Amino acid sequence: MKRLIRVRGLPEPTPNHLTHLLAAVFMTLSLAAQAAPAPWFWWESKATGQRTCSQTSPGEGWLRAGGPFNNSQCKS
Repeated sequence: MKRLIRVRGLPEPTPNHLTHLLAAVFMTLSLAAQAAPAPWFWWESKATGQRTCSQTSPGEGWLRAGGPFNNSQCKS
């Protein structure tokens, strides 16, 4: 079995280190595979009735008025 190159100041890798590394890599890959773009919604101002299309609320005073949509024009 070949020995890994030892870097000064770092502990020698053990099977336990490699297990943790592989687990972290697989968890990262599984999260990336599940990622999806955020949906878009129509938001309407309580004060003026103005509407805007956004993925998140523009702030207080806005109500969600339609959606979800998969594009920034809020069209199906």
